[in-house]
Order: sequence, then structure tokens, then C-alpha cells
Amino acid sequence: MGKRYKKGYSEHEEKRVKGVKCTIRGIMKYLLALLLIFSLSSCASWSARDRLAGSVMVAATLADAFTTEKMLDEGFYEKNPHLGKYPNDRKVVYFFSLTGALKLLFAHVIPEYRESILYPCAVVNGYYAYSNYRLMKD
Repeated sequence: MGKRYKKGYSEHEEKRVKGVKCTIRGIMKYLLALLLIFSLSSCASWSARDRLAGSVMVAATLADAFTTEKMLDEGFYEKNPHLGKYPNDRKVVYFFSLTGALKLLFAHVIPEYRESILYPCAVVNGYYAYSNYRLMKD
């Protein structure tokens, strides 16, 4: 989430790249399982439009988590103050899992604002995922 600027690897980044880290596939499986379990257990009463909004938000959150992790592994730094400049893999997973689950929880508790909660969240996460992807390609 947020711009990262590539530079020469610092000592901290070298440890991140060479140290023990989760695989991106493992992170995505963890995130997907957590969000899917939550959404299936609590969203059974949602309308088709609400489930679509939830699915779009979950997909955007997963895309943002994936690109954030990929960017950090390539030597960029994080601009999100909640994650810190060089968060470890576990912190990234927990952050996106928690924020994704909280968005779904708020949408579930306040049904009249479900789409108003989920679509803007999806747009923000989608924007950051796209921004991360663009930076990786440059």
C-alpha cells in the first residue's frame, strides 16, 4: 500500500531477502483461507449484490497483499505507516488479514451501508495493487 522507491539494498533488506520468509503462495493461501472462512460463515444472509461487493473487496485486498509482498522482496520500501518501512512477511499477512476481516465485519454489522463500505475499500486496495504492479514493471 503506497509508493515504494527502489534503491541499493541496505543491510536490513539483505536480511529480508536472504532470511527465513514465507513464500508468496503461502501468504496468499493463508489470506484467502481466512477471508473465505469469514465470508462464508457470516455472509450467508447477504444478497447477491452484497456478496459480489464482498468478493470484489477480497480480490482487491489479495491483489494488494500480493503486490506489497512482491515489492518488499524486490527491495522497495513500504509507505504505509501502520506497516512500517520494512515490515516482515508475518506483519504483512496479519495486516491484510485483519483489515480484510474488519471490512467484512463492518459490512456485516451495518447492512444498509454494505456496498458503500466494500466498494470504496476495493477501489483503494485495487489502486494500490495497480500502483505496486506499475512500480515493479518500471
